[in-house]
Amino acid sequence: MVLSILAEPELTTYYYNRAVLAQIEAQNEKIQDLTEQYAAQVKLIESDPNILQRFSATTFGHKPLTDETAFPEASGNVLRDETEQILRRDEASGPVEPTPEWLAHILQPKIRLALFLTGCGLVLITFIFFGSGLPKEAKSTSKSDRHG
Repeated sequence: MVLSILAEPELTTYYYNRAVLAQIEAQNEKIQDLTEQYAAQVKLIESDPNILQRFSATTFGHKPLTDETAFPEASGNVLRDETEQILRRDEASGPVEPTPEWLAHILQPKIRLALFLTGCGLVLITFIFFGSGLPKEAKSTSKSDRHG
């Protein structure tokens, strides 16, 4: 009975919040990895200033100062295609399903009604077979109050 009552507001919110938390933690891990990569690059630049020229050539597209080395050039179309592939791969992993399959099944109106009615039936059967739960001492004192 409780499951049918709490399924919609409480359990759906709980599993949705868990999915959002997992997604935020994954994003935080990505940010932490990028921060570590950035810190490593800063250390590398501080240790060898010549590496900054190599980074500027790849980052900003400047022509390298050496004529003997061939550097590949990427066009806007190639970069756009690569970026789209990376974004599709990230979207494919995407967010976690907020509600498990069993909860989605319980959220159907007919199933919720059946759970509620079954729970009510079990409560009625419990009261019928096991009584109302009054202690025996309370029953005996209530009889003596009537006669006395």
